[in-house]
Amino acid sequence: MRSITCIRAAAALAAALAAATPAAAKPIYGCFTRAYDAADLAAAPAQVVEELVVQLTLDEGEFYTGFVAARFAAQGRVAGTAAAAGAWHQQWANCVEGEGGVTCSADCGGGMLTVVPRQDGVDVVTSGFGVLREGLVNGPCAGTETLAEVPGQPVTYRLYTAHNNVCSMMSGEK
Repeated sequence: MRSITCIRAAAALAAALAAATPAAAKPIYGCFTRAYDAADLAAAPAQVVEELVVQLTLDEGEFYTGFVAARFAAQGRVAGTAAAAGAWHQQWANCVEGEGGVTCSADCGGGMLTVVPRQDGVDVVTSGFGVLREGLVNGPCAGTETLAEVPGQPVTYRLYTAHNNVCSMMSGEK
């Protein structure tokens, strides 16, 4: 009888620990995207991103390569600027998995973002991750624009899982 009670207690403890373990126990990689429609943007007039694509590729070991592409909305702090002209801005990043998600550091222009897993995609949290305007040739890191509504203040973008072809077309990877 005592062994049955111990087994039940152990099973209950294991179930409780499993329930308390975040869903992020598996590696976070893949393609995530979102296009915010007119209603989304009208509800958040300070938001500067109209479309966002994030690709995380798991390299050997525990490191990731990140690719981020953004198209800015013609509103918020970028309204009337070159960033709001509809061109895509892109950035490669070096990323590492940690508690709570994958943190990425921009290759050029500075800033960091964290990709936090959700059941149907990810949340991208940043306060200063910069992306570069596509085709700009005025030197390395010229034309960097941050994804934050207010630089230095955190903002979260909710993205959904997409087919890897979407990210591959954006990043130029096969």
